Amino acid sequence: MKMFAWISSLIFIGVVVSGCSESTADQSNARSAEMAVNKMAAVQTALDQVLDARNAIKTADDNKLLAVEDAEKKREAVRNAIAMATEESEALKKEAAMRAAWAKKTHDQATETRNLLLKAAMEQSDAKALLAEKEKALIDIRMLNEQHQNDAKAAMLGKLNAEKQLAVVLEAERLAALSIHLVTPNADTEHNMQMQPSAAETTAKLKKDHVNTVAKTEVATKKTVKKQAHKAAKKADLKLASNAQRGHGLAQKCQSCHNFEPNQEKKFGPNLFSIVGQQAGKSQDYKYGASLAKADFTWNEENLTDWICHSGKSIKKLTGNNYASTKMLPQHICGQDAKDVVAYLRTLKSQASIKRKTDS
Repeated sequence: MKMFAWISSLIFIGVVVSGCSESTADQSNARSAEMAVNKMAAVQTALDQVLDARNAIKTADDNKLLAVEDAEKKREAVRNAIAMATEESEALKKEAAMRAAWAKKTHDQATETRNLLLKAAMEQSDAKALLAEKEKALIDIRMLNEQHQNDAKAAMLGKLNAEKQLAVVLEAERLAALSIHLVTPNADTEHNMQMQPSAAETTAKLKKDHVNTVAKTEVATKKTVKKQAHKAAKKADLKLASNAQRGHGLAQKCQSCHNFEPNQEKKFGPNLFSIVGQQAGKSQDYKYGASLAKADFTWNEENLTDWICHSGKSIKKLTGNNYASTKMLPQHICGQDAKDVVAYLRTLKSQASIKRKTDS
C-alpha cells in the first residue's frame, strides 16, 4: 500500500511539472489531473479502510482463537469434572452394591439363625415332651413293679398261711391218730368220725385250696401286667401315629421324586412303599447308581434318619467308601423332623398312606 501511494505522488508531481512547462495548457487537463488526484486519494482512503478492516478482522480472528482456546479449556474442565463425577458415581454405586450385598448377607444370616433357633426350640419342646412321657412311663413302670411286689407279697403271705393251716391240720391229724389208739370208740364216736372228713381229705382240700389261691394270684398278676402293657402299647401307637402324621406333612416335598403308594411306577427316585427293613439298592424296578447297587446295608430307622438329613455324607459312612456318591440331593431334614418322616415310612408297611388311616 505504501508503494502505491509513492507511485501516485510521482504521477502527481509529473502532472504538475507538465502543467508548469505548458503554461498555456488547457485547464481541462488540470481538472482531469485534479480529479485523478482526488480519485487517487479516494482510492488511498479506501485502501486504508480495507487495511483497517483487515486489521480488525485479524484482531477478531485472534480474539476468536483466544475465545476458542478459552472455550476448549472450559470444555476440558467440564469433561474432567464429568469424568470425576462419573468416577465418584461408580464408586458410590460399588459401595452401595457392597452395602446391599452385606445387608442381604446379614439378613440371610439372621433368617438362618432365626430358623435354627425356632428349630432348636421345637426340638427342645419335643425333647421335653418325650422326657415327660419317659418320666411318666418310668413312674407307671415303678407303680407296676410295686403292684407286682405287693401281689407277690400277698401270694407269699397266702402261701405261708396255707402252709400254717397245713401244719395245723397235720398236727391235728397226728393228734387224732394218737387219740384213736388211746380211746376206744363207741357207736356214736364211730358215727361222728364217719360223718367228718378224714385228716387226709382235709389235707388234700387245703393243698388244693392253696394251689388254687396261688394260681388265681398268678392269673390276676398276669392280667394286670397284660393290661398295663396294652395301655403302654396303645400310648406308644398314638405317639407313633402323631409323629407319622407330622412326618407325612414333611414328606410332601419328596413326592416330586418318589411315590409312596404300592404298585406305582417309579419316578426319578425309587418307590418308598415298605422301604423300612429293605436291603439298600436291591429294588427290582429301579436302576440304582453304582454305589448303592453295591451297598450292603439295610434301610433301618437309624440309617434312614441319617440318609434323609444328608444323603451325600450318609452313603460314604454306610458304604465305608469316601468316594461313594448318590443321585439324591441332600434334603437337610434332620433331627426330630427326620425321625417323624421315618415314622411315616414305617406306617407304609401296613397301609398305603397315612391319609387313609386318618380318614378311616
